[in-house]
Amino acid sequence: MIYDEKVNELLDQADDIALSILKSPYFLEYKQAKNNLNNKETINKKKAFLKAKEDYEKIANYGKYAPNYKETLQNMLNKKKQLDLDVNISKFRKKELELQSLLDDISIYLAKVVSNEIKVDTGNPFKNKAKCSGECQNG
Repeated sequence: MIYDEKVNELLDQADDIALSILKSPYFLEYKQAKNNLNNKETINKKKAFLKAKEDYEKIANYGKYAPNYKETLQNMLNKKKQLDLDVNISKFRKKELELQSLLDDISIYLAKVVSNEIKVDTGNPFKNKAKCSGECQNG
């Protein structure tokens, strides 16, 4: 690829977009939520879940024939529920989804500027309900 003024201008604009994202409230809130995951209580819940998960994985292959299988499974599920309900983890997941949505919107916008034929896989089936231009197949 030959670099000329237009390519350098595009790269500069891409850098500007990246800096704008890094300065956006979405990213700053995400970063703060990620830092909050280092809370002692949250870390202890993670450790407790990982220990319960490890205990379960040791006996999972034996199923109901393993001693204390139901209790071990129930313990792991309870620890997972406690982890999922942790305030810091739920805030982090929410901020992560908001940032991902912003990045998806930017990607879709940039793709549409270039061509309506470009399909952007956001990983979210509800995000981009682009209409097919005659080349989509059902089933």
